[in-house]
Amino acid sequence: MAHFKTALITGASSGLGYAIALELARSGTRSFALLSRRAEPLEELAAELKSLGATARVVPIDVSEHDELIRVIQELDEEVGGFDLVLANAGIGSSGPALQIDFHALRNTINVNVLGAMATIMAVLRPMVKRGHGTVAGMSSIAGQRGLPGSGAYSASKSALSTWLDTLRADTSKTGIHVTDIRPGFVKTPMTDKHTYHMPFLVDIDVAARRCVRDLENGKAVCSFPAPMKWFLWGLRRMPDWLWRAVAKRIAKVR
Repeated sequence: MAHFKTALITGASSGLGYAIALELARSGTRSFALLSRRAEPLEELAAELKSLGATARVVPIDVSEHDELIRVIQELDEEVGGFDLVLANAGIGSSGPALQIDFHALRNTINVNVLGAMATIMAVLRPMVKRGHGTVAGMSSIAGQRGLPGSGAYSASKSALSTWLDTLRADTSKTGIHVTDIRPGFVKTPMTDKHTYHMPFLVDIDVAARRCVRDLENGKAVCSFPAPMKWFLWGLRRMPDWLWRAVAKRIAKVR
């Protein structure tokens, strides 16, 4: 089991990123780099981490500014002598039927959820390989396992990230680097609080954070939870197309 001394987390100003940072501190992580667009909640998190015996560098930044993001992360990595854990957690939820969402919203979702995550991880990948150890992780979603009605942009972005992490794991298999794909179902966060539809098997955020940290420390390739939602999506993915089309219509009506 690995215990991370240093960690960088994007999207740390709220939700699961915020909760994971606190759980990591409780587990022994002592140095953090916290990245998000909003500085004030990052400062609040840094204060909480300090009370747990950790230090934190707060960096307000938009992960869709990919070149700047890479430059900043590489500088931070050099400053701390190399991060043990880099978690590409920043993400946005762009929901709505295809005919009600425009291309700009689609592009923004891909820029943040896919390219922002890729830039975050690629910024530290070669230094980690050179050191021969480290963990990189991306926050995808169970929703990426099938194209869910009304969530095309979000599902597609998470599917793309999962596929890329799968490839990255194979490409770095002999380097000592661990690659973890975190695939939560519905977690109670400010993002899901905006949803008006029923969210089955909704997970408390602290429970979710503990699960994520446990699987990261254990070097798991995939962290997918909760189990009922995981197996439900597993079943949907393996449905024959004719049956999936019927099920998708029913889901669309509910949402």
